[in-house]
Amino acid sequence: MKAAAVEWRENWRTGIASMVGMGLCLSVLPVIFSVFIQPLEEAYGWSRGEISTAKSAALLSAIASPFIGRLIDKIGVRPFMLGGMALMVFFYVLLSSMPGYLWMLYGCFIGLQVGGLATTGLGFSRVISATFPKSRGLSLAIGRSGLALSSIILPPLLYAIIAAYSWRAGFLTMAVLILFLAMPSAWFWIENKGSRHQHMKVPNVTQPTWLQLLSNWKVFVVALAAALAYVPILAIISQLKPLLMDKEVAAGAAAGLVGLIGLATFVGAIVTGILLDRYWAPLIALIMMILAAIGVGLLLIGQGDHRLVVIGVLLVGLAQGAELDIVAFVVARYFGIAVFGSVFGLTVFFISLGTAFGFPAIGYSYD
Repeated sequence: MKAAAVEWRENWRTGIASMVGMGLCLSVLPVIFSVFIQPLEEAYGWSRGEISTAKSAALLSAIASPFIGRLIDKIGVRPFMLGGMALMVFFYVLLSSMPGYLWMLYGCFIGLQVGGLATTGLGFSRVISATFPKSRGLSLAIGRSGLALSSIILPPLLYAIIAAYSWRAGFLTMAVLILFLAMPSAWFWIENKGSRHQHMKVPNVTQPTWLQLLSNWKVFVVALAAALAYVPILAIISQLKPLLMDKEVAAGAAAGLVGLIGLATFVGAIVTGILLDRYWAPLIALIMMILAAIGVGLLLIGQGDHRLVVIGVLLVGLAQGAELDIVAFVVARYFGIAVFGSVFGLTVFFISLGTAFGFPAIGYSYD
C-alpha cells in the first residue's frame, strides 16, 4: 500500500486522466447502448436484432486492434488516444443528427468502434501499467474505476435526457463529455511534460513477429480465456435495460439497475486490483467467472422476483469490473510493457471477434 501511495502521489495526473478517459470513451459504449435501443425502436421501427447488429462493428475493431496495439508499442499511445477521442466526438455528433437510415447507424458504430480503439484498455491499461509498476493491480483497478463510476452515472443520466428531449440529445451528450472532459485531461496529463513517464514505449526492443506471438501458446490461452469470459457479460449488459423490462422491471427501475451494475463494477475492480497484487491472477479470474455464471443464472430464473434480478445484476457487474483488469495485469506481468500493445491487441481481437457475433445474437434470440 505504501508503494501505491508513493506512485499515485507522484503520478496522480496520469491516473486521473486514465480514469476519465476509460469512463467516457469507447469502453463505456456497451453499458450505455441499451438505453438507446427502445428509443430507436420507437423512432424508426427497427427491431432489437437490427439495432444490435450495429455492435457487429466490433468485428472490424477486432481486425484493427492488433495492428493499433503494435503501432502504440512503436510510436507511443498519445497520438492514437487523442485521435481516437476526436473521432468519437465526430461520430457521436453524426449519430445525433442521423436520419432514419439503418446503414448510417452501422457506419457510425464502425467509426466509433475502430476509431476509438486506443481509448480502451489497449491504450489506458498500457499507460497505467507503465506508470504504476509497483502497484499495478490496484492502479489498474483505480483507473478502471472511472468506467465503473460512469456506468453508475451515465445510464440514468442519459435515460433522463432522452426522456426529456430525445435520443439525439443522448448521443450529443456523449460527444460533449468526451470533448470537454476526456480530451483535455489526456492532452495535458498523458505522455506530456508533466508526466514522469513521457515515453510509455520501450525503445530499442525488437518486436516479435506475428507468427512468434501467435505460436506462443500462453498468448493464445490468455486471449481465448478473456474472450470466453468477457463476451457473454458484455452481450448481456448491452441489452440489460430491455432484458430487465422483460423480467417485469419498470423502465425507470431498469435504467437504475443498469446504473447499479456500474456500482458493482467499481467494487469488483477495486477488490480484484487489491487481490491481484497479492495472489495468483488466474485463481482470482476463476472465482470471478464463477460468480458471473451464478449471476446470469439468477437473471434467467428471476422472472417477477426482483431480489434475484438485483443479485444477478450485482454478480455480473462484479465480474465485469474484474475481467479486463486481470487481462491487463497478466499481459503486463508475464509478457512485459515492451510488447504490451501487441499482446493486448491480440486479446482485444479475440474479445471483439466474439462480441461481433455475441451482441447481435442476443438481440436476434429475443426477436
